[in-house]
Amino acid sequence: MWPRKALLGGGVLLLLAGLNGPAVFSLAERTYHEYRTGRPGYRAAYGSWKVLDVPSGARLNAIHAALLHTGKVLLIAGSGNDEKKFERGTFESTLWDPARNTFTPVPTPGDFFGAGHAQLPDGRLLVAGGTARHDVRDDGAIRGKNESQDFRGTRAAYVFDPKAEKYVPVAPMREPRRNPTLVTLDDGRVLAVSGGSERSEIYDPGTGTWSPGPSRSFPGRPALFLTRGGELFHSGAGTGGGPGPGLWDLRTNTFRPVGGLTGRDRLESAASLLLPPAQDQKVMVLGGGAAGPARGATERTAVAAVGGASPLFRAGHALPRATRYLGAVLLPDDTVFTSGGSQDYRGRGTSDVREARFYDPGRNVFRAAADPAVGRNHHSGALLLPDGRVATFGSDPLFADAANTRFGSFERRVEVFTPPYLHRPGGKRPVLGDGPSLPDRAGRATFRTADAGRIVAARLLRPSAVTQTTDVEQRSVELAIDRAAGALTVRVPGDRTLVPPGWYMLFAVDREGTPSAAKWLQVR
Repeated sequence: MWPRKALLGGGVLLLLAGLNGPAVFSLAERTYHEYRTGRPGYRAAYGSWKVLDVPSGARLNAIHAALLHTGKVLLIAGSGNDEKKFERGTFESTLWDPARNTFTPVPTPGDFFGAGHAQLPDGRLLVAGGTARHDVRDDGAIRGKNESQDFRGTRAAYVFDPKAEKYVPVAPMREPRRNPTLVTLDDGRVLAVSGGSERSEIYDPGTGTWSPGPSRSFPGRPALFLTRGGELFHSGAGTGGGPGPGLWDLRTNTFRPVGGLTGRDRLESAASLLLPPAQDQKVMVLGGGAAGPARGATERTAVAAVGGASPLFRAGHALPRATRYLGAVLLPDDTVFTSGGSQDYRGRGTSDVREARFYDPGRNVFRAAADPAVGRNHHSGALLLPDGRVATFGSDPLFADAANTRFGSFERRVEVFTPPYLHRPGGKRPVLGDGPSLPDRAGRATFRTADAGRIVAARLLRPSAVTQTTDVEQRSVELAIDRAAGALTVRVPGDRTLVPPGWYMLFAVDREGTPSAAKWLQVR
């Protein structure tokens, strides 16, 4: 039941709506929406959103985002798809501390707009490639904001040191790249693929040098996932053409196509991820659109079981509406949180999808979540935070109106989603106390806890490094657990094709599906 003051206020607003038109009526609707979504029962069922207050000096076009093992998030713009900033040499990054909600600008040595990134075994972030120049085309391309540009890549490579909180140069790549994908391999080296070259190359963090890799053609920003055994699975998602879905053996440079995927002409800006737990070896593709500025998106989802002898895509539960640029984030309770996207290219025609859902891989169903206030389309991303919330960034709409007559502006607001598992009555979540940051040689790590009796599962989640809907870093690994009085022991699998070296978030989950805050664990 609404409070009397709220009812009276709403009545006044509705009366004014009849006099002043849709603008006031939308205010009344918004007032009711805020009341309804703020109720404890609603939040316990659907979660809640909050738009953060980012200081003006720290706002940027967050095209790239990576969670560091310090718990902070590196937001990278480079030039931020802004040609004037590129010409001035104004390149930007910001370090966000979600625990304190502070934003600190970071000196940025080059234009990382269009770079690739990967988590290194020691917790540093490798950032390679970017934009070397903008060349104006005259071939009839769409003359929208930055739509008449033919971007060129760069060979530059840096690591971001989370402890020193600065970029450190390393040896440049052998090939200039823009929109490459960087994939951490089972030995801790990183493969750089695509970005304007068919010749891949491999970065060795031990020596800080690059060596040639196998040659193969992929679209820009290909979604490549390390699978058990060491092959890379390409889901088909990326920017442009390419070989379609398949398994790539780096040792023999052979590619096995994987069939069964419908809507292969709608894979640009599709989301894809390794479903939880990683042991199941299933990769999901969600939505996507036609290449470039062509119209058309799809509600198609599909799941490929890539661990068997004959991998094949099978249809998943369709999205509620055709969507491209969908954000998809793994949660500690083995669900997938999806949000945002748009129905047309770069939100054209004010087609942003301000909706969110939870996907249950075991049941192959979506269920409703609270809807975000901020629309997200091209150049957007989302990632899981160590406290179990989800942060969303960016969006680069082509136009600002339904008639497509006014150019859009980059969305600089950060919005954070708090899932229902953090709004449950009582508010008590499992707590992991003191424990090691490294498992022992058998993969075991023991943590003090008073909640061992209620903990039923443990998950190791690799921190995200996301750009343009593509995040090949995130994976959720199921851990065996042993309970004792006042303690919980987890066991990390020894297969590094399943658990690549690096820092991970360890979540303990109770029988209600409520996770602990994460402990950081380094896998070597």
